[in-house]
Amino acid sequence: MQWYYAIDGQRYGPVEEEALLALVREQKLRPKDLVWNETLGDQWAQAGRIPKLFPMAPPAVPSTTGTGGKTPNRELMAQARAVLKGRWGFAIGVCVLNTVLLMGAQVIPLLGWLISLLVTGPLMVGLMGVFLRLGRQQEARVSGLFDGFRQFGQAVGAYFLMALFTFLWTLPGLGIAALGVGSLVSQGLRGGGGMPVVGVTFLAIGLMLAMIATVIVQLRYFQTYFVLADESEVGPLQAIRRSIELMGGRKWKLFCLGWRFFGWAVLCVLTFGIGFFWLMPYMMASYARFYDDLLKPAGQP
Repeated sequence: MQWYYAIDGQRYGPVEEEALLALVREQKLRPKDLVWNETLGDQWAQAGRIPKLFPMAPPAVPSTTGTGGKTPNRELMAQARAVLKGRWGFAIGVCVLNTVLLMGAQVIPLLGWLISLLVTGPLMVGLMGVFLRLGRQQEARVSGLFDGFRQFGQAVGAYFLMALFTFLWTLPGLGIAALGVGSLVSQGLRGGGGMPVVGVTFLAIGLMLAMIATVIVQLRYFQTYFVLADESEVGPLQAIRRSIELMGGRKWKLFCLGWRFFGWAVLCVLTFGIGFFWLMPYMMASYARFYDDLLKPAGQP
C-alpha cells in the first residue's frame, strides 16, 4: 500500500508502507504529522492515530489534537489525568529527580550560580520532552530527563535570553520603583516628617508594573522549552519566537489553566508539601497537553 505524508506543511509521497515505517523508527515521522492513503477517503489523519504506525498510541488519549488552543482547559486536565493513569509513579519520580538536581546545583558553594545557569535549561527541556512523550503515548524513560543536554547550547541560550528579555521588560517598572526609593531616602536624609506619599506611591506603582510585566513575558515565553524538546533543530531565539507565536491570543487561557491549580496548591501546603508530589506531574502533563493543543494540523492557517 502506498502512503503520502506531510511534515511541517510539506507533503511527500507516494511511498511504500515499509518506507513509512522506517521514517517512524528513525523518528522522522512524528505522531503529530499527517498521513494519507486511499483507505482514508478524503481525510488526512495524524500518524499517531494509525495503529500500524504507532501501536502504543491508544485512542482514549489524543496524541496531538492541534486545535490551535481551542480545547477547554478542563478537558486538557482530564486528558492529563488519562495520560498519567498507571504512570503516576514514573511521573512523580521524574519531577522529584528534576527538582533535586535543580536545587542541588544551586547549593553548591561558590559555583552554584554558574552550574545552575548551565543545567537549568537542559533539564527543563528534558522534563518537557518526557511529558510530551507521555502525552503522546510514546515511550518515556527517566533518562529522557537528560535529553536536553544533547541541545546544550540551545537550551542554555534560551535560558539566558529569556532571563535577559524578562529583565528588560521589567526595567520601566524597576525604574519607577527606583525613583520611589530615591524619594524616600531623600526625605529621610532631610528629616522631613509626615507620610512620604510620593515615594511610597512611586515604589508601589513601579513594583506592580514590574510584576505585571514579568507575568506577561513569562506567559509569552512559556512554550520555549516545549518547542526545543519538540523541534530539536531550532535555535534559542527561534524557539522563543515560536513560543510567542503559539501564545498569541492564548496567554489568558494559559493563565487560567495555571489558576485552576491554585486550590490544589493550597491543599498541598496543608499536607506539609506532600501533595506537591502529585500536583507537579499533574501540572506538567496538563501544560504538555496545552502545548500540543496549540499546534495546528498541516495546511491549516
